[in-house]
Amino acid sequence: MVHVRDVVSPTFTGFDSWRDPRGTLLCAPCAWAYRTPQLRTHSHRITTTPSCTQLTALQVCQVLVAGALPADTALSVPLHPGRKHLVPGLQWGTVRIDDTNLSWTAADAERLVVMRDLRRRGFGARALTQPSPAWDILRRRPADEWQGIQDQFAQLHPWRVARAWLALGVAITKENT
Repeated sequence: MVHVRDVVSPTFTGFDSWRDPRGTLLCAPCAWAYRTPQLRTHSHRITTTPSCTQLTALQVCQVLVAGALPADTALSVPLHPGRKHLVPGLQWGTVRIDDTNLSWTAADAERLVVMRDLRRRGFGARALTQPSPAWDILRRRPADEWQGIQDQFAQLHPWRVARAWLALGVAITKENT
């Protein structure tokens, strides 16, 4: 066991997620999760084997387009690197971003493939938040692609409503364009 004061700074505000916020000790794995700066600045895949692997955005994208996240795996993806302790809040079978654990289904994997394709066609982060394709980008594509692009934009609608998935998709498809 490790004293809390030796692990987190006096300005730490994440006690509300702790089982006993007044506790004075942390277990060794929890201390590691809070002390390791790379866990706040880079994406990681953690499995029950146990294994902790640092991933690039491209690797995160590859894991997530493969389908639903297995129940023995969790991903941490810092959208604002260095600002949040993600690993202590991980749940198996989810993707942790900032203060949220996102379920990841086969439908989400399909949406991510769509988003990646739209990014490759020239649609940036701001354009993807809109309900329909921006004309200035669409007109640069061959006319026979327009209906397909509009259909792809419609497929992303659930993520525009649940914006956390959209933010994750935008972050991890940036390198894939």
